[in-house]
Amino acid sequence: MKKTMLALAGWMAFAPVLVHARPEFLARYVADPFSRAEKAKCGNCHISPAGGGPRNEFGQAFAKNGFKIDAAFRAQWPDRFQATKTAQVEGRPVKVIWSSAKDNESVVQFGDESFLMDRGEGTMKKIDTTQVEAFQQPPGPRPDIIVDVGPGPKPADTLDSQTLPTFDYYLVDVPTNRPRPAGELSLRFSHRFSQSLVGNRDIGGHLFGLDSTSVSSFGVEYAITNRFAFLTYRQPDETIELGFQTRLLDQGKNYSPVSLSLRSTVEGEDNYSDRYTTNIQPVISRAFGNRAEIFVDPTFVIGVPRRTVTPIDQSVRFGFPLSPGESHKNMIGIENGISFRIRPKVALVAEWLPRAYGFRQDQTSNTYSFGIQRRTNRHVFGLIVTNNIFTSTDRALLGGSGNLKIGFNIARRIF
Repeated sequence: MKKTMLALAGWMAFAPVLVHARPEFLARYVADPFSRAEKAKCGNCHISPAGGGPRNEFGQAFAKNGFKIDAAFRAQWPDRFQATKTAQVEGRPVKVIWSSAKDNESVVQFGDESFLMDRGEGTMKKIDTTQVEAFQQPPGPRPDIIVDVGPGPKPADTLDSQTLPTFDYYLVDVPTNRPRPAGELSLRFSHRFSQSLVGNRDIGGHLFGLDSTSVSSFGVEYAITNRFAFLTYRQPDETIELGFQTRLLDQGKNYSPVSLSLRSTVEGEDNYSDRYTTNIQPVISRAFGNRAEIFVDPTFVIGVPRRTVTPIDQSVRFGFPLSPGESHKNMIGIENGISFRIRPKVALVAEWLPRAYGFRQDQTSNTYSFGIQRRTNRHVFGLIVTNNIFTSTDRALLGGSGNLKIGFNIARRIF
């Protein structure tokens, strides 16, 4: 009888106590008997350790579950909820086992004896080792809860634009740090029309340049893991770009104030057979809530493809004197961009790509672009105005023409 009373006392020692914490959802987590004390802070659900703004993966799953904590939800997040607890009752250790499959039941172990406690029925009975093992079996996954628990395919439409300020993996040409679910295959289309929007008397009659010829590019991107993606892209001048992008830091995790990824590609002309250019880009971004995000991407271009020339003398090469800027083989640029969400599925984007060092083609200017993006279930459509018709990494930096032209981007997530 004494052992039974000690077991009951041990079970009561672990009974949940509702704490009046703020915000309300943190209080729900703290009050749950399964919760881990070290996770009882705002950064448990939010990217920012201080709380507020975009939610992390756990916070998104918590919201999808209606901000409720139940048996199946606990089973999906073993790093947020524990299965056993131990305490001292009358100086003797008592172990309590909580089952993620049974909200109202617990097993209290005192020495070699185990007791099944049912809070709903108010009953207690002694059970053997086999019954304890059966009690601890986790439940199967619930089909109505979609959470990212590691590598593996994830439906593209679960990337909720309500919690992410950036819709696509590119603003116009500037790459972003938008998370890629492992196994995702996506397509990238870019169109830039050749007719200028200014200086044309009949621009309306030509549908603002839509009647003109276009530079149309196409790419395929595949996320091998949720942190590493393989990139391909081809322009109609037979330039092919191959490379990768890998996520290194996530804003709010490990106290990082920014998100950081590394993107590196190699471009080759004549269908990747000649004149190769290497691009290295650290992609740095900071989100402000779920509305805005800014990007600063230093871009290092090694081996800029200049005109193929043979020296005749020190100043003239095939009749084309090279300007001081054209004499460089390398280039450094600072790609800047911003995305601002004005509606749940509509965002404004803008870019400025100044060249800081090295190659500078004569009669060109820094590239700048702006536009509006519309997100659907698996597409992102962007209507663009820009001064550069080329969209590969180094060609976007090489320089614009100075005249604004219309264009559009389409991103399609296949799976």
